[in-house]
Amino acid sequence: MRDRESARAATVWASKYAAHSVGFHTVRLPVYWARLAGRSPVGVYRIASRAGRWVFDADGAQVRKALSAAAGGAGYSAEDAATYARLEEQRRRVTRTRASLVAAVMAALVVTAWVVLASMPGWASVLAVAAALALLGMAGRDAAAHVVSRYTDASEMPRLTSDLLLTALGALGVSELNRGLRPGADGVRFPSPIARDGTGWRAEVDLPAGVTSGMIVDRRDRLAAGLRRPLSAVWPEGDSDVHEGRLIVWVGDKPMSKAKPLPWPLADKGTVDLFAPFPFGADPRGRAVPITLMFASMVIGGQPRMGKSFLARLLLLAAALDVRCALYLFDLKGSPDLLPLGPVAHAFRSGDEPEDMDYLLGAARELHQDLTRRNKTLKSLPRDICPEGKITPELASRKDLGLHPVVMFIDECQIAFEHPSHGKELEAVITDLTKRGPSVGIIVICATQRPDAKSLPSGIRSNAVLRLCLRVQGQMENDMVLGTSAYKSGHRATMFARSERGVAYLSGEADDPQIVRAAYIDAVQAEKIAARARSARVAAGRLTGYAADQDLTPDDDTASIIDHLLAVWPATEDRAWCDTLAARLAEAFPSAYAGWTAENVTAAVKPHGLRTRQIKLDGQNRRGLRRDDLALALPGADKDAHEARDQGSDVADDASDEPEVFHR
Repeated sequence: MRDRESARAATVWASKYAAHSVGFHTVRLPVYWARLAGRSPVGVYRIASRAGRWVFDADGAQVRKALSAAAGGAGYSAEDAATYARLEEQRRRVTRTRASLVAAVMAALVVTAWVVLASMPGWASVLAVAAALALLGMAGRDAAAHVVSRYTDASEMPRLTSDLLLTALGALGVSELNRGLRPGADGVRFPSPIARDGTGWRAEVDLPAGVTSGMIVDRRDRLAAGLRRPLSAVWPEGDSDVHEGRLIVWVGDKPMSKAKPLPWPLADKGTVDLFAPFPFGADPRGRAVPITLMFASMVIGGQPRMGKSFLARLLLLAAALDVRCALYLFDLKGSPDLLPLGPVAHAFRSGDEPEDMDYLLGAARELHQDLTRRNKTLKSLPRDICPEGKITPELASRKDLGLHPVVMFIDECQIAFEHPSHGKELEAVITDLTKRGPSVGIIVICATQRPDAKSLPSGIRSNAVLRLCLRVQGQMENDMVLGTSAYKSGHRATMFARSERGVAYLSGEADDPQIVRAAYIDAVQAEKIAARARSARVAAGRLTGYAADQDLTPDDDTASIIDHLLAVWPATEDRAWCDTLAARLAEAFPSAYAGWTAENVTAAVKPHGLRTRQIKLDGQNRRGLRRDDLALALPGADKDAHEARDQGSDVADDASDEPEVFHR
């Protein structure tokens, strides 16, 4: 047994097997008795025949016959005649004795049976007669016929054996594997015996040289067919910690897709500490799989109707059960999936209407500004309170510090990143939140049904620690969510069947990606959990924003960074330093740009195709921008003319090694 859960599952399986076997034979006792009773006449005949042979000394008959046949022959002597007479007399004495004994025993049995049956109640007499008939039937049973039926369970999978597994592997059509399966090749080995593991059977296989576990994982459907099991009961995976040819095949007693929905331990009671793991689901073997959200951004990807929003809702319900956590929820596809969470959300929108996108941009700016504030707060705390410069559960619980956890969830995030006017800024801000937010308690979760480079920009997917990948179409989508080379390593969400909704690869929580089936919470349960979370927040004084009817629409000004720069940049100035522009932005728009530095300006304008350059003002060189570049970066500007002019400027700059100079 690998752990307590496996031992418990094996014990439960053995107990159920024994109980079902006993029940199987118990209900068939009348059939077994009828079979025996039908053979009871044969039993009587056999007993009588054997008793007769014993009484009449059938064993000595051969000797007597031989002596009788020799009588009168040439070699027959007087001594032989005497021997024959002695044997005949001995047989008569033995026969009389045995006949008397049998008669006495039969008489005693008849009298005893008569007395016992007469003194017993009717039902006991019937049982006694039935038992006697069964005993007679046992004596008369046919050795070739089975009285007791062989135990079978139509609802249970047969035991996994090495022969069955080798046959299935040989049917996969892998030529290198087939050569290793030939008689005498000894190319396939079993490092350990096939054994019970949780609610199924586990086999470890060393494949032949040149055959990787990924070749088998990619043929999961054919392996299931060879094992005569449903697809969702067969789970092959590699073990690259040993070597690339080590294959682990786990076969469940029941298909995962037909198993009962997993109950969530927190559905009826309990709270969550986002700093600690909380229940999320179970692996195919039935072992609990926890997840920890704190200090980790996350991406979720999968095809439509595979349970992506349900998985996300489960995570958000858990976050809601931590009263310190502020929820920023944006369902850009406009479905009702997240509506149960509205009563606990600090910011909430469902849809992609212009006002929804404006609200999202304002909320993103608010969190981006809060990121800077949180860093300043952490730096200002004394060492005895914050020795490592990190948020602790104690610091997160202090309202005066404002270091509580924040979870920002964007469903169908590709809609945000591809928005014609807000897309570039949203991508830049959310990417920065994904990179730097977790360290100060801001957790970003992006979900998409179209995992590609546009819906999951490289800055987001490369910095996401946690990854959930449901069924996807191909290798590219698989690696977009789970990370580069995940497909090659055998972690393939392409193998999930369409019926396996709510089943995903979870990467980042354990050392290796793991298959998990999330606990199922429907909309009614979600509303009850959210109501419980709301009550806890009200009691703790933590109900804010949208949930408290204080939906402030974080920033009604949805103009881009380019618009704001033009507003604070006098037309008489041709060029300016980035730190000067940051100070002007903070003064003019404090709600959006308080605490900004030159680096923030550089990062914010980059998605708009602008780059900073060395600018000399009053004898000093610093990074800055040219004002006429801003106008050309606005929507509708002539980009080709901009690029041509920019290239010409670069050539001129290269011809003169002097930095660009502007005298005030």
